Amino acid sequence: MPDGSPLHGQVGVLAVDDETGHVQCAACGRWLRTIGGAHLTKRHEMTVEQYRERYGLALRTVLESADRRAQRSASTYQRIAREPKLREMLERGAAAARSGALTVHSRAAIRDTRKRNAQRPERQRMLRELGRRGNEQNRIDFLQRVNERSVELGFPGPAGYLTDRHGNGWSVARISSELGCAREPLNRLLADLALPKPLDPAHPVEVAALASAAPPPARAPVTTAAARILLNRLCMDC
Repeated sequence: MPDGSPLHGQVGVLAVDDETGHVQCAACGRWLRTIGGAHLTKRHEMTVEQYRERYGLALRTVLESADRRAQRSASTYQRIAREPKLREMLERGAAAARSGALTVHSRAAIRDTRKRNAQRPERQRMLRELGRRGNEQNRIDFLQRVNERSVELGFPGPAGYLTDRHGNGWSVARISSELGCAREPLNRLLADLALPKPLDPAHPVEVAALASAAPPPARAPVTTAAARILLNRLCMDC
């Protein structure tokens, strides 16, 4: 293993003895009927979830021998047979699953749980802090990508690149396409550099904005002679 601890078997593979059906613990090499419980917690100081993650075992991989699984199954069926209340509960659950009522109930329970958790002040504070850290990290990653891409295009940094592209009339969509980034952080960066955001005629929102705006009235060109006549009239009025 990368940390120097021994590995018995292969990562991602549960070794099974062909004769006894026992499974091998990848941490110590012992052959057991079940990998879990006190063996993991006391001997290796890890949970079943940590064991699966450490040795690359999928959730569908059963950490016990075939005879142990058969014993558990037989014990369960025997309990169902001798306990009418348990059998009734299982039958109600199966009927609810077939009708779809179980799915509706579970979704409602999930929504209620999320609502209760969201109302906890400590959880709200933690979520806000995580959101702030995530936003800050996203901004750092974005600036790093923009800086690297600007250098690749032959500019000393983002300021020089954006000033050049914006000065040449590039739209936000065209700039974001060349940089390979989203438009929203790019708009914020343009605002930080005091560069006005140009309208993007290819964006549906901006197309609607351009369509709703009335075009300015056309004016006839003013010649030099007409300008002189207008200036003389203004001077005479004074």
